[in-house]
Amino acid sequence: MKRWILLICFLMGLGLAIALHWPSSLLKSLGLVQRGTYQSIILDFREDVGDGAIVAQLEAAAKQFNLNPRLNSEFSEADHIYIVQGGKKLLKQLRKSELANYTEAIEPNYLYSVPEASQVRLPLPAEKPEKGRTPNDPLYPRQWNLQRINVEGAWQISKGKGTIVAVIDTGISRVSDFAQTNFLSGYDFINDNTDATDDHGHGTHLAGTIAQSTNNGYGAAGIAPEATLLPIKVLSVGGSGTVADIAEAVRFAADKSASVINLSMVGDGDSRLLQKAIDYAHRKGTVIIAAAGNNSQDSVSFPARYRYVIGVSALDADMNHAPYSSYGAGVDLAAPGGFIRGEDPSGGIIQNTFDRRMQVSIFAPYQGTSLAAAHVSGVAALLHTAGVTDPDTLATILARSTQPSPSDPKNYYGAGKLDAAAALTLAQSLDPSKPLPEVNVFDRWRDQGYIPAQFWLDEKAIPIVPKLAMLGLGFFLTLWLGCWNAGQFRWWLIPGLLFGSCGLFLLRNVYVFDWSQLPLHWVGSSVSEWGHLYQETALLNPLTASCLIPAIVTLISTGFRPLEATVPSANATAASLPEQSRGAGLGWRNLGIGLSLGMTAALFVNAVVSPELLGISDRLMAQGYLVVNALLCYNLARLLRLPRDQFLQGLDPRIAVRQRWNRFQEIMAPIYGFFRFRSRSDDRRKRPLGDKSFRNKSFRNKSSHDKSSRDKSSHDKSSRDKSSRDKNAQEKALAKPKFPRKN
Repeated sequence: MKRWILLICFLMGLGLAIALHWPSSLLKSLGLVQRGTYQSIILDFREDVGDGAIVAQLEAAAKQFNLNPRLNSEFSEADHIYIVQGGKKLLKQLRKSELANYTEAIEPNYLYSVPEASQVRLPLPAEKPEKGRTPNDPLYPRQWNLQRINVEGAWQISKGKGTIVAVIDTGISRVSDFAQTNFLSGYDFINDNTDATDDHGHGTHLAGTIAQSTNNGYGAAGIAPEATLLPIKVLSVGGSGTVADIAEAVRFAADKSASVINLSMVGDGDSRLLQKAIDYAHRKGTVIIAAAGNNSQDSVSFPARYRYVIGVSALDADMNHAPYSSYGAGVDLAAPGGFIRGEDPSGGIIQNTFDRRMQVSIFAPYQGTSLAAAHVSGVAALLHTAGVTDPDTLATILARSTQPSPSDPKNYYGAGKLDAAAALTLAQSLDPSKPLPEVNVFDRWRDQGYIPAQFWLDEKAIPIVPKLAMLGLGFFLTLWLGCWNAGQFRWWLIPGLLFGSCGLFLLRNVYVFDWSQLPLHWVGSSVSEWGHLYQETALLNPLTASCLIPAIVTLISTGFRPLEATVPSANATAASLPEQSRGAGLGWRNLGIGLSLGMTAALFVNAVVSPELLGISDRLMAQGYLVVNALLCYNLARLLRLPRDQFLQGLDPRIAVRQRWNRFQEIMAPIYGFFRFRSRSDDRRKRPLGDKSFRNKSFRNKSSHDKSSRDKSSHDKSSRDKSSRDKNAQEKALAKPKFPRKN
C-alpha cells in the first residue's frame, strides 16, 4: 500500500511541475483554460434604470475610484453602455460597490483579434481571362476551394441576390475586383465614423471570398457574387478590437437588416454583453458564423462558442483537417481554409485584398479558419436568397447537407464538410408544412458556478448497440463462471468489467470548454480502444486489442500473497474468510477477472461487428485475430479463479497439455471399453463349438492372476508382521530401566 501511495504522490508532483513549467502556448494547444486580456471595463446598466440615476452613479464612481466613464460609441446611449479604463483590481472593486445594484453586468472589455495564421500570404498577379469559360475570372481555375464545395451547382439555383452579409472585421477596401459588388454604408467602431475602409487587409480578403465580383473577366470569383456587403470595422490596423465594439457592431448589423453576419476573429474571454447582442440578432432572423480559431486546440475560441453561433473549422486543399485549425468542442461544420506548405501558394485561398505594407491592391492566398467561416457565410447568403430565412432552419440545412466524415473521433469536422450544391438542393426540396428533421443538434448550456467551464453535448450517433452488447456479454460471462460469488470483494469486478468491455462510452461525446478532452476520450473508451485513440485512427491497435493488457494485470495480481485463497462461496462473509483471502489480493484478482471477461466480450463483438485492425487489411484474418485473443482472455479469467498453486500450474504449458490429455482419456474411456467388449464377443462367436482354448486360456490367465495376487498378499502380510514384531521389541526395550534398581 505504501508503494502505491508513493507512486501516486510522485505522479501528482510530476504533473504539477510540468503544468508550472510548460509555456502557456503549449497549454493552449492542449485546450487548457486561457483567460482573456483586457485594458478596460464594461458598465452595462439595466434598462429600467433612469438617466438621472445612471449619471449620479457614474459621478459617484468617478469620485470614489478616480474614473473617467464614457459611452462606447454613438449607439451606446440607448443601451446604457459605458467604458472605464482599468484592470483586475478595479474590476473587483466595482463589482463590490453600489454600482453593481444598477448594472446588468460589470465585466472585462476583452480584446478579440485576427487569428494568427490567417496573415500568411504571397502576392500573385491577376492573369488574363480565357474566352469560353464560365466563370471567366482568370484566377478561378486556381480557386480549388470553390470547386471543392461544388459552388457551380449552387449557382444554378442562387447567387445571393438581395441578401445582406455583414463582415464585422477590419473593414473592407474597395479594391479593383469589387467593381461589380454591391455595398451598403457601414460603420467604423474604432474611430466612430461611417468610413469602414480596411487598413489591415484581413476583412477585405474575407469579403472577396463571400462576394467578389464574378464572371467579370478579372481576378477571382466569390461564392455569392450578387449579395450585398455591409462593412463594419471593429478591429484596428493591428488586428484587435474590444468586445464592446463587437457587440454593438452585431446589433448595428441586425438593425441594418443583415441576414448573415461573419465574425472571423478569436478571443479567450466570455462576454455577457456580446452574448446579449448575438441573442438580439438571432431573434431578428440573422445567422451568425464565426471562425473556430487557428491554435490547433481541442475547443474553439470565442465568439464561435457563443450560443446561436456556427463554429467553423478549416480544411486544406485535400479537404482534410488543416493542421492549425482548432477542433473538438464547438465545431459545427468544416469548410476550406487553406494550408500553405512552404513557398507553394497553391494551397491557399486566393482573393483580391489590401496590402497594408505596400498600401496597394493585391491578389494573395491566405489560410485560416477565418476563410473557412467566410465560405459558410457565402453559402448562407445563397440559402437565404433561395428562401431559407429562419436562422435555425438555415443552420440545420448546412449541417444536413454536408459531406460526411465517417471517422472523426476528435470532432475535426462537426456535422461534416461544406457542400454548397447539396445545401441549395436540400433547401429547394423542403416542405413548409413538414418540419425539418433534426440531425446533429447541439445542446449547449453554461455553468457559471465555481469552475467556469462550458459543457457541450454532441448528440451525433453513438454506437450504443455494440457497446451495450459488449457490456451485457461481459456480465453474462461473469455469471456463467460464478465470479460474482466473491463476498465483499466482488465489487472489484465492476471497474475491470466496465473498462474492459465498453468504458464510460457516453463521455466520449461530452466536451468541456477550456480543458483538454483527452481524459474524457480515454475514460469513455474500452481498454481495447486505447491504442487507436493514441494514434488518432478508427482502426483497432493489435497491441491493445489483444490479451496483452489482461495478461499484464494477471501477472501483477499474482504478486499478492492472498491469491492463495480459493474463491469463497456466495454466503461467505468477511469474518468467515481465511486470513489470506482478505485485503487487496482478492480485490486485485477480481479486477483482473473483470478486465479479462470484459475484453473477451469487447473483442468478440468487434470481431462480429467491425473487425478492423491496424496493419491487418484482410477481414477474415482480423476476425481470427480478435476471436483468438478473446478466447485467451476468457481462459485468463478462468485461471484467475483457481487457487494459487493450480493457477501457476495452469500457466505451465506442459502441465496444461498433460491435463488436456488426461481429460481426453477420461472422455474416450467409455468408448474404448465399449469397442473392446464388442471385439471379445465377436471373437467368441467366430470360435468353433468344441474349441475350449479360449476358456482354458482365460482360466489360466485368471489362475495366474489369482496366484500373483495371493503371493503379493502373503508378502504384504509377512511384511506387516515383521514390522509389528520390530515395533513390540522396541517398546519392550524402552520399558526396561536404564540403570539396575538397588536392593
